[in-house]
Amino acid sequence: MTDEVQHDQSSFARAEHDFGRVRRRAWYRDVLAKLAGRSNQLLSYESVKRSLKLGGPIYRGVKTVPVAQIVGSVDRYRDFDDVFLPKQDNSAPRWKSIARAFYSDVDLPPVRLYQVGDAYFVMDGHHRVSVAREQGVDFIDAEVQEVISRVPVSADLKAEDLKILHEYRRFLERTRLDEIRPGQLIRFTVAGGYQQIIEHIATHRYYMQLEQQREVSDAEAVADWYDAVYLPLVEVIRANNVLADFPGRTESDLYLWIVEHLYFLRETAKHTSLEEAAEDYADQYSEKSLKRLMRGFTQAFANQDEMPLEVVKAEQAREKFLTETHLAERRPDQNILCTSDLDYQKLRDHIKKHRYYMGLDLERNVSEEEAVMHWYDEVYQPIVKAIRGHDLRSQFPNKTETELYLSIVKYLDELRRVEGEVSVAAATVDYAVQFKQHPIKKILSGVLSVLMGSEPTRSDGVAPTHGASTADHNSDTGN
Repeated sequence: MTDEVQHDQSSFARAEHDFGRVRRRAWYRDVLAKLAGRSNQLLSYESVKRSLKLGGPIYRGVKTVPVAQIVGSVDRYRDFDDVFLPKQDNSAPRWKSIARAFYSDVDLPPVRLYQVGDAYFVMDGHHRVSVAREQGVDFIDAEVQEVISRVPVSADLKAEDLKILHEYRRFLERTRLDEIRPGQLIRFTVAGGYQQIIEHIATHRYYMQLEQQREVSDAEAVADWYDAVYLPLVEVIRANNVLADFPGRTESDLYLWIVEHLYFLRETAKHTSLEEAAEDYADQYSEKSLKRLMRGFTQAFANQDEMPLEVVKAEQAREKFLTETHLAERRPDQNILCTSDLDYQKLRDHIKKHRYYMGLDLERNVSEEEAVMHWYDEVYQPIVKAIRGHDLRSQFPNKTETELYLSIVKYLDELRRVEGEVSVAAATVDYAVQFKQHPIKKILSGVLSVLMGSEPTRSDGVAPTHGASTADHNSDTGN
């Protein structure tokens, strides 16, 4: 037997063995993903294109690309998992052929990729990428077409990042902050932050116009908010190294949380400074394991009659909401209850929007009292009845009916943007299916929280509350 024949047989055997191994690994990873209640599907280029509103590609020629930065596929994202392990047995012939070529040092043509920021998506060459990753190859030759994105896209892009990036793109389209302040670095780790920023800018513009007694343009308000409101607080965050107490968070996350905390503190101490608010927030809500442990000891041995700050804030916000809306008087059986003070502001925003659309429909001015009662009877209560009818509280035991109402309204708006008319009942059922936390996932989340010292996230993907929560889009189901 010649050396060449022996080498061919060896390459064939190794390729057979390798494919069996990667298929087993793909199966194990798929089982673990299902147990953990998450997806391990390869990222779809089309979903990225829709979310980021990408334009036409620009040809960049052939270049060397890091294999680790290839994160998705144009049309075969169901055939491979998120680390390019083959999920189908019918991939065997092609995969083994590429593996034999690798062992025989046969040159293969470059793969064809789309580039979006620092991430790459395969048009042609999925098996070559899969084999390269399995063999520990760091770089691969690729024919690249770059697609320009208005928002930055990192090499570790995940499907769960797309919602935030979609919000970021819409934020930039609306405010043009990237054009007005090219060096801006507003980034959030949880959804909803950009909508809150838009509300901050709108409020800032309103006060600018009152103070200056003139019309203030959108661009002028955006620039002044960024320079006079956002950056000063970010500088305080940096100067006091507050970000070190919140691993994995961003300066923009902290900006929102500290602004809300400052508002709360100034209700009792009007002259509270930014520095004092930032320091107090870090002391109260630090996510560092040691500080969290010490805070737990402090709360455990503190006066049992002393309620945590977030509970006090929520109760004060509820009393204020019921006083302003007179709901407790006019609807004595009202059941509105939230565990975050910010959720009551969301309810006020819903009522404000409902009042506006009522005025349009009735072609007259609608009083606030009339809007509150109509919102409660025609919007809030029907959703609460659907929540009770489908027993959602048993599926989301950590959420009140009001918090479920807010989540379902937000989800309903998203469904209607994509699918058109969707009923409240259908949205309620679909929300339960989409976000119900799998029992095994709960167990795994609890175990991880003990082993890693982290707080389990809520089943709908919202970050743990730190005196502030992610803002739902202002929405209303009555129109």
